[in-house]
Amino acid sequence: MRDWKILGLEPTGWEGKFIIDVGAGSRLRSLYFEGAKLAVLEPLADRYMSEVEWHDLDKADEVYSLPAEQFVPELEGRGDFIVSINALDHGFNFEQGIQNIRRYLKPDGTALLSFDMHDVPDSMHPLVLNDEIVRKIFESAGFEIEKTEPGRRYHGADGPGAIHYWLRPV
Repeated sequence: MRDWKILGLEPTGWEGKFIIDVGAGSRLRSLYFEGAKLAVLEPLADRYMSEVEWHDLDKADEVYSLPAEQFVPELEGRGDFIVSINALDHGFNFEQGIQNIRRYLKPDGTALLSFDMHDVPDSMHPLVLNDEIVRKIFESAGFEIEKTEPGRRYHGADGPGAIHYWLRPV
């Protein structure tokens, strides 16, 4: 996938790693990571698997049809790499989702979280998120920000673009 290459991620070297894809959607971008075990947290997973003919969620090793805000005990402390692209800004409790992601990550793991910023809530983005707000939440959850990068706006509308946050446990 072009976006992974842009972010400096190669498809190889993931053998034996456990990747958690939070808000994966119906198509798994995370299949890019060759040899990794893959868990998917997607609130619409059951619906996609029953209604979307071209989904590929069944290629994941584990699928949880739950939102990021709902803790999944089976994932605690297992994630070598957690990725969430254009999902967390669509949730209802960003702080709880981040706390859960932190609990899923191994002490030496990395999380890559990318989402649009929103100054004004709307029907698809119920939360106000900006860099100042999310930095405080990351710190409170036990993350340090390794680096940030500007990203494209996922929905093509006007407004703040996405930011890619590379996080490590403190």
